[in-house]
Amino acid sequence: MTQSIFYPQVKTLHLDLRAREGVNNNAKGASLATVVRIYQLKDRQAFDNTDYPSLFAGDGQALQADRVAEKDVRLRPGESVTVDMPMETSAQFVAVAAMFIDPDLTQNSWRLVLTRDELDPARPRIIEASQNQLTLHPFKEK
Repeated sequence: MTQSIFYPQVKTLHLDLRAREGVNNNAKGASLATVVRIYQLKDRQAFDNTDYPSLFAGDGQALQADRVAEKDVRLRPGESVTVDMPMETSAQFVAVAAMFIDPDLTQNSWRLVLTRDELDPARPRIIEASQNQLTLHPFKEK
């Protein structure tokens, strides 16, 4: 109760997804569209422990117990997409994963996770797709 009085609650997830021109290059060097999947999760452990092929195979069965919402966005090179979706009250984490042709499986930079506390009710979080990685930008000072 105290938290809702003093801290604005995130009721809508605001993300600004941006793709650089050189994103998701194929063997010939051509940049291709990338599907970015956004998950709202009750817990992040299954997401953290799931590898790239398992996450996208079988319609996300690996996250079934923790997933409360999901959205796919097609991001073309040089494009920005704004995502506004209702934030489920049971969701404590927002996980973002990009379906790159050649993801960096060592650094796992094809995915990232935000806690509910890292979201702002009024400002979008900016996530950039470049090469074969996702980068979360910090909030700019108001």
